[in-house]
Amino acid sequence: MKILLLVWGIISGAFAVMILGAATGAVHEIEAGIGLLIATVSWGLAGVIEAVEQNPKRLLAEQRKQAGEDIINRTTESVQEDLHIGV
Repeated sequence: MKILLLVWGIISGAFAVMILGAATGAVHEIEAGIGLLIATVSWGLAGVIEAVEQNPKRLLAEQRKQAGEDIINRTTESVQEDLHIGV
């Protein structure tokens, strides 16, 4: 999914820059701005997905710390199940 978001972001960003370069009116500039916004959101979502995939144990540890649970000895699979990440 993150690869798809990155590719989508690159494509929409490239089209937005091309539209902005050939803009003849305000409508085209707004369209390019929306395209750049879509690219930025796509890249941001890909980054969030990457962070969650890389470190789910730490994210869950912070959540469980507030509840007073100790998860030092938990397996990665059980943490992924708690976070509903495909195992």
